[in-house]
Amino acid sequence: MEKGRVYHSSLFLLRVVTKDEGKARFAAVAPVKIAKKATERNRIKRLIYEAISSLYKSLNQPVWVVVIAKVPALTAGLPIFSQEMKEIFVKARLLK
Repeated sequence: MEKGRVYHSSLFLLRVVTKDEGKARFAAVAPVKIAKKATERNRIKRLIYEAISSLYKSLNQPVWVVVIAKVPALTAGLPIFSQEMKEIFVKARLLK
């Protein structure tokens, strides 16, 4: 995903490519650099997908989104993930 816009928050880096048609698609990435154990990376990805699921119905356009976790995501819980995800989606103008 070389093209598209990039947005930053304290927990995530968001890469967004707007599409003309189709459904919104998401990918969650937790790099080995920030979490050495697979269980930690999987936990971060599950939290990202959970935070996205609550916002999915509010999307206003078909997009492809890659969410890349940053180091502070290791210690954050679901409420913080959801709040940060909503803020970054508003910043990226993805919500209605």
